[in-house]
Amino acid sequence: MTIANHPEAEFSENFDQINYEMEAHVNDRYTQTEGVEIRFKTWWIAFTHFIVARPFDLLYMDQVTSTHLYPKVGSQPSMAFYGETRNILKAGQDEGIIKMENISLINQFVRTSVTNVVKINIAAGKTLTDSQINWLVDACWDGIKSR
Repeated sequence: MTIANHPEAEFSENFDQINYEMEAHVNDRYTQTEGVEIRFKTWWIAFTHFIVARPFDLLYMDQVTSTHLYPKVGSQPSMAFYGETRNILKAGQDEGIIKMENISLINQFVRTSVTNVVKINIAAGKTLTDSQINWLVDACWDGIKSR
């Protein structure tokens, strides 16, 4: 069989492994029962800690999402955990505390803000501290909140 007959073969086992490990890391630290702001911050702080601790995984995933495969990334079962970010944003919009913009666009803004700051620091040989990670996620929150 060829890859053309099995599009799921376009994603390596490494792709799934990284996602499942990221999911476990985030879920161990994410506070799902709190209000929208705490949910947003705990999810993204956990995500950021993961990519800071595993820079090569970040770079690998960034390469995958910067190719023709990007439209297929979200449909991969190992990416299902990321859907919680949409749930957080939707809840925030329903409560009127997150700007009424396209949820995918907001997610792209937050994810690229976080990952690009981490990548720039990786390139400079630096590792973000806990307080810098908190500031970064707070800055993203400030950019999407409506009040």
